[in-house]
Amino acid sequence: MPRQPTMSELRAFESVARHGSFTRAAAELNLTQSAVSRQVAALENAVGARLVLRRSGRLELPDEARDYLNGVRNALSRLDHATALLRKRQRAGAPVNVSSAPTFATQWLLPRLDRFRQAHPDVVLNFLPYTPQFDFSSPGELDVAIQFGEGRFPHADAHYLLGRDVVPICHPGLAGTFTTPGDLAGQPLLQHVEVPRAWRDWFAAVGAPVDAPEAGPRYCQYAMILRAVGARLGLGLLPRCLIEEPLARGEIAIAFDVPARARHGHWLCVPRDKERQAGVERFRGWLAREAHAVAG
Repeated sequence: MPRQPTMSELRAFESVARHGSFTRAAAELNLTQSAVSRQVAALENAVGARLVLRRSGRLELPDEARDYLNGVRNALSRLDHATALLRKRQRAGAPVNVSSAPTFATQWLLPRLDRFRQAHPDVVLNFLPYTPQFDFSSPGELDVAIQFGEGRFPHADAHYLLGRDVVPICHPGLAGTFTTPGDLAGQPLLQHVEVPRAWRDWFAAVGAPVDAPEAGPRYCQYAMILRAVGARLGLGLLPRCLIEEPLARGEIAIAFDVPARARHGHWLCVPRDKERQAGVERFRGWLAREAHAVAG
C-alpha cells in the first residue's frame, strides 16, 4: 500500500513552492536546507512524481505538481482554520451559547450581565431559543442552559440557582387588603402551566389549605402572569427572584409575605461534554456567585 505523505513533508513542499527557494523555506520552517530537501524528496517518493525541478539555478514545478500544490494548500488552510477555531474555543474569549427560561433571563439575569461583562470582557454570551426539558444527550451548539424544573436533567451537570422561594403578588391597589393567607383564595389565582400544583403547595405550606386552588386562568410564562397581575386579572405566585424590578417600580405588590419553598426552581445546567470550556467555567462560576449573593 502506498505510504501517505506526512504533514511535515506537505508543509515543506508548500513552503518551497511559495518561496521558490529551499533556503528561504528552511528559514521559515526553522530547519536546515538539507532537511527541507529530504522532506520534499520523501514526498516525491510517496506520491510517485517529481514535484520540484531545478533548472538553471531556479526551481520550477511541473503542471501536475502545481495542481497538487493547490490541493495541498486547500487542505493545509482547512486544517489551520480548524486548529485556530479549536484553540479559540478553549480560550475564555470563545462565545458561550446560553439558553434560559425567558422570564428568568429578562427579570433577573440580564439586569446583572453588565457585571459579568466588566469582569470577563473577553467572554461573549449568545442567547439561543429556550426549550423546556431540553435533551442534553445531544446539546449541539448549546453550552449552558438555565432550566426551570425540579432538578432532574439527564446528561447534564445541574446546580440549583434560585426560584424556589415563592411569594404571592397582587395589583398595588389590593395591597394590605388580605388579613390571612386564606383570604387570597377569594381572588382569581393565575396559574403557570408548568407548575399546576404551585398554589395548592403554597396554601399547604402556609397552613391554609383551600379547595380547588388550580381553578384559575393558565399562562405559559411568568412574564405573562406579571403583566396579568398588573392588569388586575388576578393574583400570581412567582419566584421572588423574578419580581425585583416590577416590585421596585410599584407595578405589583406582595399580597401576603410568608416564607414558602416550591418544588420547582431555576437550575444551571451544563452538558457534560462542555464542562471544561474556559468561557463556560467563568460564566458558571459568576452565575453561581450572583445567585448565592441573592439567596444569602
